[in-house]
Formats: sequence, structure tokens, C-alpha cells
Amino acid sequence: MAGVLALVVVLAGAAVWLLREPAAPGSIAGAGLTIALGEDGGIALASGAADAPVVELWVDYACPHCRMFHQESGEGLAQMAADGDAQVVVRPVSVFAGAGEPDAGNSLRAGSAALCAAEYGSAAAWTAYNDRLFTEQPMQGDPGFEADRLVAWGQEAGIDDPAFAGCVSEGRYTDELAVYTQEAITRWGSFGTPTVAVEGEQVSGSGGALPTLEQIREAAGGTPV
Repeated sequence: MAGVLALVVVLAGAAVWLLREPAAPGSIAGAGLTIALGEDGGIALASGAADAPVVELWVDYACPHCRMFHQESGEGLAQMAADGDAQVVVRPVSVFAGAGEPDAGNSLRAGSAALCAAEYGSAAAWTAYNDRLFTEQPMQGDPGFEADRLVAWGQEAGIDDPAFAGCVSEGRYTDELAVYTQEAITRWGSFGTPTVAVEGEQVSGSGGALPTLEQIREAAGGTPV
């Protein structure tokens, strides 16, 4: 499956947001950024601009194309949220759950851990953890994302709530990931991760390629840089 876009997706669901503290000054996310975990599995990063356009991003942490997209645009998207130019909603899914081991387990453990990090961490800690998950992404077909390492990376990112370790170890959001993935398929039909939408409209690059940060900014009504 290497080099192939993974199939995904999601239904719009009611969102009850659990707001946590702003990111620490000097973090990649920027001062004033908040994180909120919705009942629909969306991890929302924003800086209080309620009327800012919504940029949604569906990712699977075992997906090589998601890692590539994060390397190219992840920091820029976090900065858009910090600057109030967008409300960025990251939606973990597990399109590799049906791929067989070890890829299925890698996908499910990392996706669940990312949701645990959003539940128990600050915006700064979550963005650092999100970075770490993509940095440490194992090669397809290789084992990785063991629970003890997922816990340790969260602690290193600044997640100090002791409940985080239990959340990761028990795979609290594993079942929900299957629901979020099916909801996404229902919403969009077959498509690949990562998928980006601005104000509910999918954004793609030329010829169906991954969108660039500039294209996302333009779709959100901003000025490309």
C-alpha cells in the first residue's frame, strides 16, 4: 500500500467543545491558541475569532501522504489558527484499520492517542504531540506506535495530566475512530487522506494533488504567501 492514498471520511455531528488553556507563549501554535475536542471527534484549534473560516483536515497517522502534507503545511495551518485567520479542525480517522497488521494497529493506537492528547493537553502540547506522531511515523509494514512510547511522547510534549497515560493505554478512542471514519465516508464518499475542506467545500491541488498551504489560504479568503 506504500505510496497510495488511503481511503477515508465523515458526517457532520453535534459538537460539544471542551475548551482547554491557551498555548504557552513562544510555542509553534502561538500565544492565545485554544484547543477543543468535539463529540464528533474534531480537534479544533482557534484563537477566539468565532467568525473565522473553518478549515477541516482528515488524517490517519499511519498515512505517508498525511506525514508529507504535515511537513509541508502543518506549521502554516497552526499559524493560521493562532493568527485568527482560520478555525482549524483536525479529524483523526483510521483508514488503515482494515489494512492488516502492523499498519492497522499503528493507525488505531496513534489516532486514539491524538484524541487523548486533545482531551488532556493544552493547545501547545497537542500541536507538539501531533508533530511528534508524524515525525515518528513507522514505515508501512513496520511495527510502531507502541502504547508506552505514545505515552512518553505526550509527557515530553507537556501533557502532565496523569489520566492521559490511561487513556492511551486503554485505547479509549479506538471504537470511535471506526465511527468517525465511516461518518467521513458517508459525508464525502471514497477519497484519500489527507483531505482538506474549507467551509465545507473540499480543497484539492492541481489534478487532484494535495492542496498547498497557499491554496488553502486562498480558499479561506486570505492572501496567499
